[in-house]
Amino acid sequence: MDKLSGRRILITRAEEDCESWADQLRLLGAVPIIFPCIECEPIISKTILGKLEQEVPCAHWLVFTSRRGVDAFAALYEKPLPEKLKIAVVGPTTAQAAGEKLGRVDFISEKSTAISLGRELGKKIKSPCRLIMALAENAGKTLEGELDSAGKECVRLDLYRTIPKKNQGRRRIISSLGADSIFLASPSAVTGFTNQVELDTTPNVFTIGPSTTASVLAAGLAVAGEAKQSNLQGLLEAFSCAN
Repeated sequence: MDKLSGRRILITRAEEDCESWADQLRLLGAVPIIFPCIECEPIISKTILGKLEQEVPCAHWLVFTSRRGVDAFAALYEKPLPEKLKIAVVGPTTAQAAGEKLGRVDFISEKSTAISLGRELGKKIKSPCRLIMALAENAGKTLEGELDSAGKECVRLDLYRTIPKKNQGRRRIISSLGADSIFLASPSAVTGFTNQVELDTTPNVFTIGPSTTASVLAAGLAVAGEAKQSNLQGLLEAFSCAN
């Protein structure tokens, strides 16, 4: 993508996730600027552990919408998975994590979004079955809504949470960060971003999907482009279309 050459792009993911995107942007000639706007933490409680012990042996599908969900599940449930249990995920990054941590992936959503995963699974699964959705505590209800409307029996387990970064004193002036574009990958990142910066210029904001776009607009910012796929490639395509 020649349009990326020399472009300075602000990455607002959790600190431990920023570098993988930064490496890919560097390979494309961009200048990544790492500015973490969220933190992630697993939810560890007797209630969650008890539900996992109860639900996993009875389920037919285990559904993930992020690598974080895979990581949290693998850390909390250390027993071998039942052979009948199939694993569905969104996108290649989540698929890679599931393959590494859980040993297999049985279905990957073509469009890499929670809503597409729900729709595709609703069509794919014909017989009655029980699905476990391993999600973030603050994730929306699009996935379960699609599965519910398709008549599937779903159990939602919130295994981790994303926390917006708080203001650690004086806010940074956005122009001082030296970015000409900003990639925002979750509503939590939007909150963490607005908590930490003061706008003295109008940034070019690119979002990873509809819920992030809604959060950006609610914060009073404009959206230059929205990804059609919920990953870095989708953001890059949105960027390319806008430039």
